[in-house]
Amino acid sequence: MPATRLVRAKIPGPSDVLIVLTIFATCSWFLMSRLAFAPVPWPDGSAFYLPGLELVSWPPQWRMHAQAPFVPSYDVANFNLMPGLPLLLGLAHRLGLTTLMSPPLAIRAVSLVPFAIFAWLLWRWLKEALGPGKKRLAALIALGALWDPILRWGPLVVRTETWIGLCWLLIALEIYRSETQKTPRSDWRIAVPLAAAAYFHFEAVYLVPAVVAGLGLSRAGLKRSASVGWKTAALLTPWLAYVLWHPSLFLEQMQIQFNRLSHPNQWMQSAYMIFHSLFLSLGNPAGWPKFFNIAKFVFWLLVLGCGVTTLLEIQNNPPLMTS
Repeated sequence: MPATRLVRAKIPGPSDVLIVLTIFATCSWFLMSRLAFAPVPWPDGSAFYLPGLELVSWPPQWRMHAQAPFVPSYDVANFNLMPGLPLLLGLAHRLGLTTLMSPPLAIRAVSLVPFAIFAWLLWRWLKEALGPGKKRLAALIALGALWDPILRWGPLVVRTETWIGLCWLLIALEIYRSETQKTPRSDWRIAVPLAAAAYFHFEAVYLVPAVVAGLGLSRAGLKRSASVGWKTAALLTPWLAYVLWHPSLFLEQMQIQFNRLSHPNQWMQSAYMIFHSLFLSLGNPAGWPKFFNIAKFVFWLLVLGCGVTTLLEIQNNPPLMTS
């Protein structure tokens, strides 16, 4: 690639500045709107914030003291949460963010960071993939994600899914670039965001089959998946060591979690529910209008069509393997 092109790619253009200003204005609006429920703390926000304070104190402790009256072992070890988001919230407190705004507002401000980065990366990726003549389309899709009511709800109620979504976008972008640039790229570029997603929540395990499918089912693709796997496991070594240090408490608390969640998943009970559970109401008393069924139908067609097309493309043109 010519040097002039590299320099030009690094200099933000007017469209980049406009997108950044739009993202900043949107996040500010979300943070100050009534949907933020400020200054009332959301239960999930408190659950992540309080352990984070103890994690960045001296001596550091990883526990859930506030919930120990219900589960006494939470005062010894915490396997209810992964430490990623509590650590970020604890560091934000130590850096003085809670002196600038109330803790409930600070928690939501931190939760909006991955939301803003997600929209920015999506814009940059689409602008690169679609070409300079499709900036408006790239901006439309990126801003659609930014203004989506369900995606917005996640940061405001302090959910880890927003952080996991950002990690997945970084992984998908890396797989895309390894395919399009046709140059060897380090598997650490996939392992780091994959491990980061795991440190945010256990549910990040569903990214594993997605990574395997993205890297391809050919021999070279599976070999690269194995490389990503051991690198991810190496990054998760501190957590695995913590589990081995408290094996009985880990099993006890996992049993509590699985028993708490041992009820039928109504979203997956039938093909009808799978189709209509694409856009979740998340407590919306009015529900979604009927014309959303058109969007559901189009989306599922795109998911299935793009999935099959991608797998066939990866089979025919596997990404370059690297160590």
